[in-house]
Amino acid sequence: SWDWNGPLFALAARPQAMELYVAEPDLVAKRKKTLGDVEVGTASVRFKRIADLNLDEVAALLADAADRRKGRA
Repeated sequence: SWDWNGPLFALAARPQAMELYVAEPDLVAKRKKTLGDVEVGTASVRFKRIADLNLDEVAALLADAADRRKGRA
């Protein structure tokens, strides 16, 4: 996990998939259709292979979450 003024994101290995949790659920929802061949929950992105992710969109999602946290410092 990675913290910045509280938990920002975490990655978990599950038996059937990997899961990326992002502590800014509205940002996850905003990018839901662009994250790749994934399942999107309230604040999580579930994927089976790294190739299933649109890495540019995931990077943008994490950058947006970090930018939002900068304002809370």
